[in-house]
Amino acid sequence: MLAELFAGHPFMTDGTYFLWDPLAAALAAGYPLGSFTAARADVEETEGPEIGFTRPVDGTPNVEYLSDADRAATENALLEALD
Repeated sequence: MLAELFAGHPFMTDGTYFLWDPLAAALAAGYPLGSFTAARADVEETEGPEIGFTRPVDGTPNVEYLSDADRAATENALLEALD
């Protein structure tokens, strides 16, 4: 049920955050639909045309990104939530 997907996650229902992507919504709700990889990314802060660019760099990880998703499990979770 869709209500169960949002239960316990007020940011998904109180208007403070909107998840456009169903996979992102399911992952945020705790469904184990993929795996993440830790990495380091720094933001360019020097004034110029590249200010704000995000770059992967060596060093202690400060972000995680979705590196693998289970398509079948994702489809099943979405269909169950919408049913």
